[in-house]
Amino acid sequence: MNKPELVAPAGNMEKLKYALAFGADAVYAGQPRFSLRARDNGFKTLDDIKKGIDYCHERGKRFFLTSNIIPHNNKVETFSRSLADFAALHPDALIMSDPGIIRYVRETFPDIEIHLSVQANCTNWMTTKFWKDMGIKRVILSRELGMDEIATIHEKVSDVELEVFVHGSVCMAYSGRCMLSNYMAYRDSNQGLCANACRFNYKLYASNTPQEEDYKTLDRKYYIKNTQNPDDELMLMDEDEYGTYILNSKDICGIESLEKLIKSGVCSFKIEGRTRSLYYLSVVARSYHGAINDLTMGQPIDEHHVENLQKLDSRGYMPGFYAEKRVNPQNFETTRVTSNVAHVAAIVRGYQENEKKAILSIKGTIRKGDRLEVLRPEKSEVIQAEGLLNHKGLPAEKLSSGLENCSIDMSFDPGEYCLLLNLH
Repeated sequence: MNKPELVAPAGNMEKLKYALAFGADAVYAGQPRFSLRARDNGFKTLDDIKKGIDYCHERGKRFFLTSNIIPHNNKVETFSRSLADFAALHPDALIMSDPGIIRYVRETFPDIEIHLSVQANCTNWMTTKFWKDMGIKRVILSRELGMDEIATIHEKVSDVELEVFVHGSVCMAYSGRCMLSNYMAYRDSNQGLCANACRFNYKLYASNTPQEEDYKTLDRKYYIKNTQNPDDELMLMDEDEYGTYILNSKDICGIESLEKLIKSGVCSFKIEGRTRSLYYLSVVARSYHGAINDLTMGQPIDEHHVENLQKLDSRGYMPGFYAEKRVNPQNFETTRVTSNVAHVAAIVRGYQENEKKAILSIKGTIRKGDRLEVLRPEKSEVIQAEGLLNHKGLPAEKLSSGLENCSIDMSFDPGEYCLLLNLH
């Protein structure tokens, strides 16, 4: 079985390094101002992008630059001008969605590889062939496609690379073509400013000047029915203690669909989450890297890789449209699933061999005697928190969030990329 590429998100330089360390073959990061993570992009300058590209290339990895906003007239000139500076840095590909800007890049920078963004919503083989004829090397297919549809696209247009998202958030609209954020928060999602309005919690009041007494929780289950089609199933109007999430979608988890996706012609698997935590990124990259290795060697996926994904906070998992039996990806009863397994306690910043101590940035709380998982790219160990020293080098019973240059006893060097998780 051909080994597909694993592409992980890089919201900043630190996340880029962790993504590669935990198994990614390539990363994608946003072009400043012109990607769909414009407001939460840790790569803010040309020099930031250069450092990321150089770091990847020095390790034989690839760096894809996401330049996928759908610009209005007032951004077209600045967007096109800025591309010259970024093209000169030689990213391995530009991820783009706007047809006019794509044509501009093909004419002006013919040597730059272009990947079609999921934002372009490519859902059929004719559109795939169109983009291939336009010089697109890889098409990142719409999340709304089923396994049979992907296989048909590969069969009809076999000479273009296909990439799909396999893990992370799912948009309630066609891969981001949504106006909710603009309407409700005056932030245009297609310009990189999505406020995730579809994931807000809402409450229903009996007055336009709501008082607390005007709000009552649902006292029974209520359902929505499409009156235009009496044969449609009813959908539950769900509410938990936080409110109603009628538009909220579960997260996609496609790890158990990887083998079929490879056989369908997919050559690259993508993880969503440039704004997610180091913990999320590390666990997801390591799990999918391990699963891909298992399949490449002709082995079934180790259940350990699947189980590790359950340790992460999520909105609950679904197989998306990859499952043989289609499921409605919206309006699920579970709006959020909080991990009860582990939480990030610290990031390891260094190791003192003589003292056998790890140097820490504290992100949670560590108390003497706590059970800690040492999360590393290759394996994990469990230790007991002993020998705590605070930021002043003094013995401590507890280390609290925000402290730097603390330390803890550790009998082995955990390596450069390591997180400490507090087990419950």
